[in-house]
Amino acid sequence: VGFFALRPDRRLLEAAISFAQRAPFSEKTGWAGAGFAPSGGIFPGAECGQGFLHTLFYKTANNASRLALAEVGLDVPGALIASQIDRCVWNYQTSSWGCEDFDCSRVRVHHKPDLPGSNPRECMKSNVRWSPVSMAQKTKTFGFWFPIFQQEANVLRVVRQVRRHYPDSPIMLLTDGGQANFTDVCKMPQYGCIFERAIPENSRWNPHSWFRRMRDAAQKIGTDYIIYLEPDVVVTRRHEIEPPFDAGGVFDNYNSGIDGLETAAYLERLGQERNPGFRVRWFHFGLTGGTYLRTEAI
Repeated sequence: VGFFALRPDRRLLEAAISFAQRAPFSEKTGWAGAGFAPSGGIFPGAECGQGFLHTLFYKTANNASRLALAEVGLDVPGALIASQIDRCVWNYQTSSWGCEDFDCSRVRVHHKPDLPGSNPRECMKSNVRWSPVSMAQKTKTFGFWFPIFQQEANVLRVVRQVRRHYPDSPIMLLTDGGQANFTDVCKMPQYGCIFERAIPENSRWNPHSWFRRMRDAAQKIGTDYIIYLEPDVVVTRRHEIEPPFDAGGVFDNYNSGIDGLETAAYLERLGQERNPGFRVRWFHFGLTGGTYLRTEAI
């Protein structure tokens, strides 16, 4: 997702090769143990060119960076000067990334969006134009999937909040344990939901059946996206930005995530059977209550 401009200098290539030979990557400590600062933790692309070059060019106190630059004579003052450029001009990635009301004529490198969204002032690629008609044609549908176990009061609160902001969206409650029966409650106008029961089980040791139930629910709900609910969710308003990805959720980089690149490689192999370009870009769980998921991806 990054944009880099480098002066033609073979020493930069040689320094990068030397750094790559010295610097292992860790999801916990980054390249050569230099960390992820100024980010509070691992970020999208940290394991790729963004994190690699940022460590080499900016974290020159790190031994691997310092030695790689010294080998090619780029360790003397003034030999290597790195600076950040205006991302709205050189790496435009939607108005929501700090480019609100931006003069689109100034954009020189446009990354995304590829399709019109909800903002009529969004800077689009040169061959795409925003219009209310095109927006209406591309509006996606959303349904809600709510696995429940007890906590009846919170379940009903969340359903009421969803119904207030999404009056026409289907809501499916699925209990895999507990004694509460929401069949009659779901028939009431203020709830307007679907209720089903599943065989009680604790699927934490093997989540296959949990994902199978989610897939079955997504097919029954029949919308472009489903939003996953939990009893501690608070729905304050309708979403304002159309989802740009197959899934999105909490930006969580403090809980443990995928342990090791082997697991990520396994997931990528599975994903590439459907989409040859699929990559795991986020190594933490993050998909908690409030998560959106594209039905086709499920």
